[in-house]
Amino acid sequence: HDIAREGRVLLSVEEVRTGILCQGPEGERDLTWRAWSVLRALSPDGKTVLLDEEWEAPGPDYDLYLRGVDGRAAVHLGQGSPADLSPDGAWVAAIQHRPEPHPVLLPTGIGEPRHLPSWGIQTYYGCLTFTPDGQALAFTGSEPGKGPRVYLQELQSQVLRPVTSEGQVPL
Repeated sequence: HDIAREGRVLLSVEEVRTGILCQGPEGERDLTWRAWSVLRALSPDGKTVLLDEEWEAPGPDYDLYLRGVDGRAAVHLGQGSPADLSPDGAWVAAIQHRPEPHPVLLPTGIGEPRHLPSWGIQTYYGCLTFTPDGQALAFTGSEPGKGPRVYLQELQSQVLRPVTSEGQVPL
């Protein structure tokens, strides 16, 4: 902030953080994992949170973690953003931007990631979410030279179909 003639320096160190607080029967618990934890989803039973860490990862793909609301250590699943937890808790859906943007399913237990085709979607906007039955992903995206629209990508067949006309997207 200032330097005196004799060389003394007046300075400050500021730290910006974002975190996750959980209110349970035992009281409030801080579920923040590192410096910039962002809540992405809560499991249907309310016992697990999906979070991403945006502070330390350069670029659009953030580190994704599952963490119990009881405070146990977070489990690293992989990278991507935004993300959602499947209704059965077995998968996390995210967009990975390398080498090109595409959806990926990350297992929450044993297994390998499933990289889904992008079908020409160049830009993904906002949220990516599972349908209530967990059989498809809904998202807003756009193909090169076209306006954004909502799409539904079926997970079994991997068929992608537009749900809205170009330019018709949720707010």
